[in-house]
Amino acid sequence: MDNFVFSPSDGFLNTSSYPDPASGTAARTQLQSLHTQTRNFINEQVVPAINNAQTAISSLTSNMATAQGDISTLHSSLSALSEALSALSTSLTTSSLNVVVGSKTYNITVSNGNVVANEV
Repeated sequence: MDNFVFSPSDGFLNTSSYPDPASGTAARTQLQSLHTQTRNFINEQVVPAINNAQTAISSLTSNMATAQGDISTLHSSLSALSEALSALSTSLTTSSLNVVVGSKTYNITVSNGNVVANEV
């Protein structure tokens, strides 16, 4: 946004642009001219800047809400995965399997990460 500057920059102090008014109408015209410049600056520069900022904030707020939902979904998925891995780990550490090799039967177990084979 540009800085606001009156034209002329010294406003009413500029006697070329604002000579002593010849009538009440001329005085009102001179007085209104700087107010009109201020109004135009606000309407053309300040208001659009505020509107753009509000739009950006609204978009950011919406994106944050979406991200929060995505994070919540991810958290739920990770919790479910953790539970499944825990169940698999428990299953692997308490499982046993009987294997027949030739005429012998072996019971294969997993205990504390170690595979143990015992002849039955």
